[in-house]
Amino acid sequence: MAAKLIDRTGRRYGRLVVVSRAPSTRDLSDGRLVTQWLCRCDCGEMHTARGGSLHGGQTLSCGCLRAENCSKLAARRRS
Repeated sequence: MAAKLIDRTGRRYGRLVVVSRAPSTRDLSDGRLVTQWLCRCDCGEMHTARGGSLHGGQTLSCGCLRAENCSKLAARRRS
């Protein structure tokens, strides 16, 4: 029995807001279909993310959050 798809459109996950569903992909480890979502980041970039990664909190931005945190860490180390 297939799991029921949860519509995440309009929901916010960190800096990402889900705009629409993106084409599903196959998981390389077990071949299952993985639902993906097209999201708009607060920085303006579009990003495709897996539904489980959004729901589980592993994906919070398009990558800008990581870059921002790395810059802050580097600045702290220089001072």
